[in-house]
Amino acid sequence: MNDRADIERELNKIDDALAWAITREEKNSEANAAQHCSEKVLYSPLTIKLQLAKDALAKLSGVLLDN
Repeated sequence: MNDRADIERELNKIDDALAWAITREEKNSEANAAQHCSEKVLYSPLTIKLQLAKDALAKLSGVLLDN
């Protein structure tokens, strides 16, 4: 896994997994709000942490792949 293409592929896999998890958690929070007839959606701490991890991955990818 020393090749740049391998690293990029692995980072993309992680990004895809985080995007899937974020979408799932957001939909779960939205369904919860709808079930309770609430107009305001409160996202879980896990959703926020997943988004922060995705943002950090984007920064890390930029640093690793811009060399």
